[in-house]
Amino acid sequence: MVKRYLKSAGKQLGSKIGKQLGKKVGQKLIRQAENLNLQKRHRMGVTGFSRAGKTVLITQMTHSLLRVDEPLPEGVSRHPLSGLDLFDAGLLKPARLKEDQLARRSQFDFFRHRDSLMGQGRWPEPTRDLTWLELEIKRPQKPQALQQLVSADNLQLEIMDYPGEWLADLALPEQSFRQWSESAWELAQQPHRRKLSEPFCQLISEAAEQQQVSDALERKLADAWKDYLTAARAEGYVLNQPSRVLVPGQMQNYAMLGFFPVPDHLQLPKLQNSMARLFDAYKQEIESYLGRHFRHLDSQIILVDLLTALEQGEAALNELQQAMQAALRFFRYGNQKGMFQWLNRKIGRVVFAATKADQLVLSERIRLEKLLGALLNEIDPGNDVRARADVRYRAIAALETTRSLVDDHGQEYLLGRETDGRQQPYYSGRVPEALPIDWQTLPEQLQLKRWSPPVRIANVNQLLPAYQLGRVLNDLLKDDLS
Repeated sequence: MVKRYLKSAGKQLGSKIGKQLGKKVGQKLIRQAENLNLQKRHRMGVTGFSRAGKTVLITQMTHSLLRVDEPLPEGVSRHPLSGLDLFDAGLLKPARLKEDQLARRSQFDFFRHRDSLMGQGRWPEPTRDLTWLELEIKRPQKPQALQQLVSADNLQLEIMDYPGEWLADLALPEQSFRQWSESAWELAQQPHRRKLSEPFCQLISEAAEQQQVSDALERKLADAWKDYLTAARAEGYVLNQPSRVLVPGQMQNYAMLGFFPVPDHLQLPKLQNSMARLFDAYKQEIESYLGRHFRHLDSQIILVDLLTALEQGEAALNELQQAMQAALRFFRYGNQKGMFQWLNRKIGRVVFAATKADQLVLSERIRLEKLLGALLNEIDPGNDVRARADVRYRAIAALETTRSLVDDHGQEYLLGRETDGRQQPYYSGRVPEALPIDWQTLPEQLQLKRWSPPVRIANVNQLLPAYQLGRVLNDLLKDDLS
């Protein structure tokens, strides 16, 4: 009865406001009323630059939710979902993986990534295009009969993944081609990039001297710019635009990817106009394609590979900060309540997560978390994001590849599988917990090692250890799972 009433009310309200908001909105109201007592939908965006660990996070998160009841393997004392309230209360049931039978969206290849981690003992391949994964999670029943009538039985969790390189492009819509050309050229001249960009800069400078650019030379310049971006990515730098040159996805062989900077001082107006047309077409593609997906999220986890940036030095950390600041301006944040929040979705919960915390002993993970908080103060100095959304920051390891132990002298050390298969004690270095960083002494303090996933596991259903994964899920999903 309640359901019929709400459906009727939805139709009436949809009819009344249809002239103002259009038929689409009215249909959404009807669908929402029809879905009442059936399901609640939550869209989560997993955000992070290349190599931050998005694929591992989604794979481990999905595997843990599907295999909630799987017994812990020997040597693992903590369930990967510990910290998730519903799990800690013993009320979380195994989730169900839903497949898009109509193939309307590219699917996250969970089974291939899971088998790579567990069956083959190697890290999964990086994401090459925008993909989705959908899980159905049973919500606990409400104690009151009326609450049961109006409460959704299940949570439909949609997880969005995409190549981390694409984040760098989210700054482009707010720039003109001339603005971007100047900033991209200036960045290419920075000491940490100058050698990488030298072939492109020399080629376009020679073209400026001749005051003419043939079609063949234009293609050579586009290739030289691509080579420069590829080399910069290999060094761990993230401000590489256009990023689709590196990971084109469905834009493979698109002509609009062939633009490169032509600053005013080169005095090549014809080439500048040609590149500006490609740049503007590319901006429209970003806003229509990525905006269509990115601006309809309910929550977001932003993975920050802070340890790698610290290893690479001050220039890499500065680029990471700049790229993150620009990306945050692209997303829509805002805590929304009430029945109409889904009409104009905004991101209400955000977790900034410093990844690969298992490279550090337990006490240093706390310092890493503090450093991430300090970085957030730099990225969001006006509290713009934090004033509009519930923001948390954590140090995490989606897949914990090491154990943090204490030796006979009371000193913490790590034990994990190295790339050559050996296991031996390793004493990780200290992490600065505040900014600014003393870059002169940091290399002596911070000693990191790359670890391999667990050896091949016969039972692919086995749970794998994680650090603070359950807490992150609780930060993002607590309200929708309660």
